[in-house]
Amino acid sequence: MFLRANNETISAITTPIGIGAISGIRISGSKTRRIILKIIQRRKRILAKRIYHDFVIDDNNNIIDEIIFFFRKAPSTYTGFDEAEIFTHGGYAIPELVLKLIIENGARLAKRGEFTQRAFINGKIDLLQAESVMDIVNAKTREAARNAIGIFQGKYSMEIREIKDQILYVLTIIDANIDFPEEEDIYFDSIKLLNRINNIKEKLQNMIKKEESTRLMKRGVNVVIVGKPNTGKSSLFNTLMFEEKSIVTDVPGTTRDVIEGWINIEGIPVLLKDTAGIRITNDIVESVGIKRTKNEINNSDIILA
Repeated sequence: MFLRANNETISAITTPIGIGAISGIRISGSKTRRIILKIIQRRKRILAKRIYHDFVIDDNNNIIDEIIFFFRKAPSTYTGFDEAEIFTHGGYAIPELVLKLIIENGARLAKRGEFTQRAFINGKIDLLQAESVMDIVNAKTREAARNAIGIFQGKYSMEIREIKDQILYVLTIIDANIDFPEEEDIYFDSIKLLNRINNIKEKLQNMIKKEESTRLMKRGVNVVIVGKPNTGKSSLFNTLMFEEKSIVTDVPGTTRDVIEGWINIEGIPVLLKDTAGIRITNDIVESVGIKRTKNEINNSDIILA
């Protein structure tokens, strides 16, 4: 299916909602410059690739917030359309007020992932790079982030293109010798060609191994601690987490639900889970916890018992 990005102007808050010093708002589309000029107080003209300090005002010229912003002209932008980044004070109210003003002046609220979708459709990034954006955001270790950034910068895409070019070269030589076997100017060295094919095979195998490692970095390892009640599961969990997340007592059956947390082991994200002790019991609540423990066992990568 052929996809085509329209130039409709969209906007969204690009930083996490909540208390913080600064919040970011992105605008993308043909009306970007016009909207910016409508909502700021002092400037009547803005140029691309310059950082401006100004105030956002409402229709009654009341100041909403003091901002820093910059404008970028298409096509040299992330999405391929005109873009602006506005930085307001953080918190809940101010970013929402500024976003509301932007929408009232001609933009619509961007859908989830729509900025990156536009970048992909407009040929600014390929599919691997588009997928890596979420991997960067969700990275739980430095190594996972570094790997995702490498993909976003086109490292893997370049490797794939090189392999594709080598395959096309091999196919061209083979086709030429099949179609024109008597032509003397078409040189065919079967040993060199076989070496080239083996080289392609080796590169593909290495890429598969890298993908397995990448998948591990993305998903993490699911490790479940299981055993009988009062055998030190929660103590082990707290020790590995470096904090008191699980309640530890001498009473058997204290842990009745799954307690989990992420840890970093040599760059690999590990989701560690403390579970209810397994035993025969008539306690209804504890029985539910034991059932959950068994479910976690079935879904785990590694079991510490």
